[in-house]
This record gives sequence, structure tokens and C-alpha cells, in this order.
Amino acid sequence: MSTPTDFTYRARRTAQQAPSYLERYAEPNILSLLRQYFPKIDPRTGQKMPNFDFGPLVETAARLAAKIVSHPLIISGSLQTTNIASQDLVEENEGFLDQVIFGVANPGLCHPGVKDIAEDKELTVLLLIRHLKKHGGLVLPPLPAARELQDAHRQTVIADIAAGREPAQMHYPNWYILSAFHNLR
Repeated sequence: MSTPTDFTYRARRTAQQAPSYLERYAEPNILSLLRQYFPKIDPRTGQKMPNFDFGPLVETAARLAAKIVSHPLIISGSLQTTNIASQDLVEENEGFLDQVIFGVANPGLCHPGVKDIAEDKELTVLLLIRHLKKHGGLVLPPLPAARELQDAHRQTVIADIAAGREPAQMHYPNWYILSAFHNLR
């Protein structure tokens, strides 16, 4: 088993395993907050379950946070393989999510650098919400404005792969701009 990082959370950590920094913080703080303010209600009795195990939820959140900050950076049309853990690469790179969504809609053409995110439904939704807040959101397939561009782009990617080139990046329309133009908001 690998050594945990400071921000690893193991919901099933044994007593012999030293807690990480996140585990030392989360157990008295985050778990207490969740138990107090987001109690699990027993569906049979309607009573609060005061010792409900929120550990897996914290473990999932820690995993998602790690994916967000340690992913390959897309620069000038290519995926860079160097990870820069001090940056939130997804939020700081407006074009990153376009590649993820293209991978969701076209799994066989998904760039290997974003495949694990494209296969993670919860993380993809989280990133879509963050993108909406920071950049105005994307028009997503299967909406016609996205589908038409995506269908044309799919052919470009197939040709790029066949020619041994780095596939061109997909760029979906900005939802905020498109909705303002068409008065949809």
C-alpha cells in the first residue's frame, strides 16, 4: 500500500495506520459538522442516526479534490504531461472541461489525459458547476448547438489520430454568451 499524502482520507484506516493531515482535521471537524447539520435519518423510524458513517463521503471528496489539482495541463492545443500540484488546473484552464465533455460524449476518442475524469460522473458534474461559476458554462451535448460542432470535431479527431497527430481540441459554445444572445436566461 502506498504512503498517504497529507490530503489522503481513508474511511477505513486501521488503528495501526498513522492519520494523514486531512484525517486529523476531518475526523473531529468535518465528520462532526456532517453528523450535526446533515444527519442521516433512519427511514424505518424517522430518527436521526447520530453516529452515521460519513467517512466514505469525505474520502470521495478528497479523491475528487486530488483529481482537480493534479491533472495534466492543456496548453496551446496539446495536453502537457507535467503535473503542477500547486495550481487548480481545471479551474484555471478554461479549455480543459471541453476535452472532458468531448470524452464523455465520445469515449472511444477521449484523450488519455482526461479519461479518468470523463469516466467520473460526480466529478464531471462538479466541474460543470464550477465552470458555470467561473466561465459562464458550456453548451453541452445533446443540445443542437453543441452536437453540430461536436459531430464535425469528431471527424477532425479521427483524421488527426489516423495521421499520428495530437488530436485538435474541442471547444463547446459558452452557455452564458449564447443564452444572452438568444435571450434564453
